[in-house]
Amino acid sequence: MRASRLIPLSVLAFVAALLLVLYLPGLLRYWSFKGSLNDLVQLVKEGDPVAAAKYVADEDYEDLLELIDTYVPADYSRDLVALNVTSVRWDGKRYIVRLVARFQGQRYNGIGQARMAWHRTDGGWRFNLRGTEVAEGYPEGRFVSLEHYLGSSELFGR
Repeated sequence: MRASRLIPLSVLAFVAALLLVLYLPGLLRYWSFKGSLNDLVQLVKEGDPVAAAKYVADEDYEDLLELIDTYVPADYSRDLVALNVTSVRWDGKRYIVRLVARFQGQRYNGIGQARMAWHRTDGGWRFNLRGTEVAEGYPEGRFVSLEHYLGSSELFGR
């Protein structure tokens, strides 16, 4: 009689262990990635794009600093009304993230999107600048490569 009471408990323990083995690695991967993504978003919102540049792939770091120096006004965050992550998708190798930014101020008004591919490196989670796509408007907007949008092939010629 006592052994029959242990069988359902054993089955539940087995199912719980199986679910843990199946889903825990993905959850841990997502939590570590989400920490990096949240940090990047917070640094951009605070107006510190140079600190946020630490999340770009090493080979793109100098190019991103040049982009920041060329295109980003020092006080851009004054006009940044919103910066939100609207989607995160795992494609089996990397996370594809969509960010939406809304600016409203005397210098510029508008909404834009960026689609970035993040991958795990020895230094943590990083995104590829060259693989980043941008679009004007939301939810509509046709995504084009950042290089095409800026029209600066010499910047990415390295």
